[in-house]
Amino acid sequence: MNFLAHIYLSGDDDEGLMIGNYIGDSVKGRRLSDYPFSIQCGILLHREIDSFTDSHPVYRQSKDRFVPVAGRYAGVVCDVVYDHFLAKNWGGYHSLPLKKYAWRAYGRILKNWFRLPGEMQRFSVNFISRQRLTAYATIDGIRDTLDLMSNGTSLPNCSDDVVNVMIRDYYDLENEFLQFFFEIRRHIDDFKMNF
Repeated sequence: MNFLAHIYLSGDDDEGLMIGNYIGDSVKGRRLSDYPFSIQCGILLHREIDSFTDSHPVYRQSKDRFVPVAGRYAGVVCDVVYDHFLAKNWGGYHSLPLKKYAWRAYGRILKNWFRLPGEMQRFSVNFISRQRLTAYATIDGIRDTLDLMSNGTSLPNCSDDVVNVMIRDYYDLENEFLQFFFEIRRHIDDFKMNF
């Protein structure tokens, strides 16, 4: 899952949980204890989401569609594509329109700026200015997101090939996402009961 799904699965009530989930990939090992409890819970939530996602057979089926064009980065690509389907079906998951929801999330990120690791502060400048949470809603937004990622990470520039696979298998991917997202929402609701 990419940023939209991670932020959404944090729920609406705990800002620290959302911030921890947002920065989860950039906090390793013992650094967890550097953060307040609610952010620690968000980091653990991020790890649980990733673990559940990576081991889920429906997600792996979707991911396998991208292996021929993205190789070992197929999971990263699939995460972005799944955020597209979340954005596309947003009205079925949240009462706020996606644009308002995104601006609320950006506001929380800015409010907690001093808690973000340096790399996430640098990342967040473009993340917010390019309105990445709403960009997932369109195919062009997915292409742009993948292009940005290939410029700033080791992800190869395969956005056109990924989009071609996405368009070719669009309805199958959407159905896989809907099935998977139903299951991860239920799993994460249970997981959050432990906090």
